[in-house]
Amino acid sequence: MDGLREYGEMNPLDKKAFEIIMSYSQKGGIVQSELWKMLGVDSKEGSKIVLRLLRRGLIARKEINHNGRKTYVLMVAHHSEEREIDISIDDVIQIPCFTCEYLYLECGDTSKLNPSNCVKLDNFIKSLRR
Repeated sequence: MDGLREYGEMNPLDKKAFEIIMSYSQKGGIVQSELWKMLGVDSKEGSKIVLRLLRRGLIARKEINHNGRKTYVLMVAHHSEEREIDISIDDVIQIPCFTCEYLYLECGDTSKLNPSNCVKLDNFIKSLRR
């Protein structure tokens, strides 16, 4: 079921919790105990709310240590995706643009020579796929 449709079908307390989590997601999320305080619920009810939102795929949580205790930071699911890119400086240095004699003179959007039609760059990208 679509996330926005699910949002419309939530009970008022779940909806309020989700709105709070959304407002804190850009700042890295909200500690779940802080959410419970803002909602005026105890940890048992707060945990149920979080679980319902997790099951709907609307939020994600990340385990942290807060004030010496294990807890979770809650955020909107699409804000929580962390991707690691396996890249080294050696990979970057090999990009032909950095050593190209045309980089500062003739290469650019308004020139015939530009990254979209560069043979050296095209060959480099093809070599990465191998």
